[in-house]
Amino acid sequence: MVTTIAALAALWFTNQSLRATSDQAGLARQTAITDRFAKAIEQLGDEKLDVRLGGIYLLERLASDSPNDRTSIVEVLSAFVRTHAPNGRECGVNPQDEPPTDVQAVLTVIGRRDPDRTEFVDLSNTCLANAELEGANLVGAELSKANLTKAVLDRANLAGATMRYVALKESHLIETNLASAHLDHANLQGSYLMWANLRNAILATADLRHSFLLDATMEGTTLMWADARGAKFSEPTGASSGFESVGPDGGSPVEQRTAKGAFYRDCNFSEVRFDEWTRWPVDFRP
Repeated sequence: MVTTIAALAALWFTNQSLRATSDQAGLARQTAITDRFAKAIEQLGDEKLDVRLGGIYLLERLASDSPNDRTSIVEVLSAFVRTHAPNGRECGVNPQDEPPTDVQAVLTVIGRRDPDRTEFVDLSNTCLANAELEGANLVGAELSKANLTKAVLDRANLAGATMRYVALKESHLIETNLASAHLDHANLQGSYLMWANLRNAILATADLRHSFLLDATMEGTTLMWADARGAKFSEPTGASSGFESVGPDGGSPVEQRTAKGAFYRDCNFSEVRFDEWTRWPVDFRP
């Protein structure tokens, strides 16, 4: 009996010791993470570019090591962009303008997050003309009133993003996922939207003049009051199909498939503006 009690006591003591050791290790790890976070924040405010870049990449590594801190890290990085690249009248005026090196580094870090990561990204009211965001993960991002003139967003994922009053003039959005995105009043003049996914996107009052939407998926897309003068929705000639079942209000079911497979259904074209240069699919006029 005494031997059994002694064994149980020893086992209990061992378990308590292991738990204490584990708690100490966890505390030490959290302390180390806090120290790394504080160091990265300090580096972000440094005057030297290379030090700021070090802080940016330290935060990226920290986000990989500490999933619980990812939301805070993305918030810090987003705030860095809003602070260091605010939108203004001069943004995008010079065709050669591009984001500062450290701002572009932050955009790259945010954009290359794993596809399953959905931390909220707030880049509203920022100057991101000529930014490189190809393939970026920006699901659900806030980009309202941002200037992305001539930005490269090919194959980026902007599903569910809020992009009201965004400037995307002459931007590249080839194969970009804009499903359910809010692009009300967006400036998309001369933009390249070939093969883009605009399923259920809202482009009410958007400026689509001279934009290229060949083979874009526009199932359930809203284009009420959009300006589509000179826009290209189809190939110049020889498109093998056209819109069907289009009512006078532009809101009835619409289906179209071009030779390359673009698909339209339930699009709302009511009050859309167009001219003789607008290239609609065969046999269709809103």
